Amino acid sequence: MSLPEVLCLPVLTTLNLADNRLAAVPSAVFQCERLAVLDLSRNQIAARPDPADLARLRHLSDLRLDGNPLAAEPTGPGR
Repeated sequence: MSLPEVLCLPVLTTLNLADNRLAAVPSAVFQCERLAVLDLSRNQIAARPDPADLARLRHLSDLRLDGNPLAAEPTGPGR
């Protein structure tokens, strides 16, 4: 499943993609630079979004990932 580019309008501030069985965060989301709220809860996302991608969302204040089978944060030497 992919998110059509057209959905990421320049003025979009809230995007609710909860309960959509997404396996990953759609790359088109990171083109929505004015997003303040991104709800990705209750999907099938196993990997946390890349910090560099998230940094493009400068207005993001609420990222919801609850209910996803996220992998644990890496631990060990150098972390």
